[in-house]
Amino acid sequence: MKRICILISAILLCFSATFAYSQEWPFDEPLPAEEKAVLDEAKTLREQGKYDELKKTLDYFENNPESVYAKKEKVFMSQGTEVPSEVQDGIKLYAEGKYKKSLQVLSKFLKKNPGNLAALSARAVTLATENPGEAIKECDRLMYYLPKYTQLYMAKGVAFRNLGKNEEAVKCFSAYIAFTPDSLIYKHRASTYCDLGRYDEALKDYTESIRLGEKSVEPYLNRGIVYCVLCDYDKAEADFEYYIKAGGKNTYVYKGLSILNINRDNYEKSLEYADTLVKLSPKSAESYYTRGGSYFYLENYKKALEDFDEAIKLNKKFSSAYSGRSITHQKLGNIKNAIADSEKAIKYASDVMDACEAYRAQGLAWLSAKQKENAVSSFEKALQYAYSDSKKQEIQELIQQAQDL
Repeated sequence: MKRICILISAILLCFSATFAYSQEWPFDEPLPAEEKAVLDEAKTLREQGKYDELKKTLDYFENNPESVYAKKEKVFMSQGTEVPSEVQDGIKLYAEGKYKKSLQVLSKFLKKNPGNLAALSARAVTLATENPGEAIKECDRLMYYLPKYTQLYMAKGVAFRNLGKNEEAVKCFSAYIAFTPDSLIYKHRASTYCDLGRYDEALKDYTESIRLGEKSVEPYLNRGIVYCVLCDYDKAEADFEYYIKAGGKNTYVYKGLSILNINRDNYEKSLEYADTLVKLSPKSAESYYTRGGSYFYLENYKKALEDFDEAIKLNKKFSSAYSGRSITHQKLGNIKNAIADSEKAIKYASDVMDACEAYRAQGLAWLSAKQKENAVSSFEKALQYAYSDSKKQEIQELIQQAQDL
């Protein structure tokens, strides 16, 4: 959620330079039947995700600049770039995380000025965070008349992400890209692909974001993490090193370097990076979870438990930490605790990777308890969420071990 809010705040703060100023909503009067039919068709194509056809359909208005709709849209979208102070106040409140107050300010302004595009856009984005369901309805209403206005696709996509409907979010971000491909939206779609476990597609989008000139260095960090997941450790390391040299401040890079070295069987080096992460972010659950993983592979299970305990203390819904603590309990022969922690890991799983590792941990606990049917069942569920070819192969081997009991 924090990642999404930071990104959208950056977009909202650009309103004063990019969005039109208009007081009246220009589409209250009925449009000619032929023009309404075009908008109806555009709505259907948008809902079907047929963006190339959608663009061709909307060319009708480009080819008929004297149509009623084309004239209204042109005037609406080109009346200057001034943003009223009240709207600026609403945007500032959003950037500060004061979403309810932002909505109050923007909604009050829109009652008197229903056609102000900056206010309409800001309200849609704020709703995406505060009331995602309402945001989707609002975006759909506006999209009917403004089907090429990409900020609405962004707001609707964010709303779907906040509802956990990542497939729908991808469709919205893809629509944005169809009209205006830019580095920011590729980065946003890439993070959604990661939540879906579609890492090959995420990799392509992060690379495209970099190619299009994304000003921040964050895509290098994010792409490095994806390379880690896909077991391309040399490229991951190159991205992490570039990120650090370029002045990247996100300490998460040290988690990436720690995990990278675990996969290279360089556990001492992994621990060094994890220690650095804890020193830089001592109040982060991720820091202790990462170091717990290093201790686990060094077979220092006591230290691993201590760090997983601390991670869970800091974040009681941290699925990965429960998975880590579960497999540590399993190594120590504490099967009852291992099963209990795996159940919590499953409960709090928020993405494909979480789910895979949670069911894997549960399967390992049942395997240690020589509960063949339960182990096979858990591993088969883990296989459904396998997020890479190497993980799929690992889970298949575990299924075979369980079947051989």
